[in-house]
Parts: sequence; structure tokens; C-alpha cells
Amino acid sequence: MKQLSVKDNVLMQLAIQEEIQRSYDDRYDHKLHGCFLVANGYDSYQVAEIFGQNATTIQRWVKKFHASGFSG
Repeated sequence: MKQLSVKDNVLMQLAIQEEIQRSYDDRYDHKLHGCFLVANGYDSYQVAEIFGQNATTIQRWVKKFHASGFSG
């Protein structure tokens, strides 16, 4: 299978990050995806690199998820 690619990937990354920041629900889903990756064996540094975040941010998301579950 041919590997997928995105034209202007740096520009698209910025556009996607801006879109995520537009609403609380989008940010919540983004954090949930980060926790999902950690639950699937990725460490916080790997998730941080994928998401364009700091590893301590990912660790905070996971810690909050442990404390609050889906309500947080």
C-alpha cells in the first residue's frame, strides 16, 4: 500500500492545531487521544512529539484523566 502524505504538511499541522483549539470539545477529544496513545504503550515523550506538545503536558493530561476519568 502506498504511504499517504499531506501536501504542505507544516502548514496543515498548524491549521489542524488551530482547529483543535477552537472549542472545548475539540480540546477534550485531543487530550483523550493523547491518553489513548499512552494507554496503548506510547510514552509521554512520543505522544508529545506526535501532538506538538511538551511531555509534561501529556503527563498532566494522563494524571487528570486518572483523577477525573471522562468527566474532566
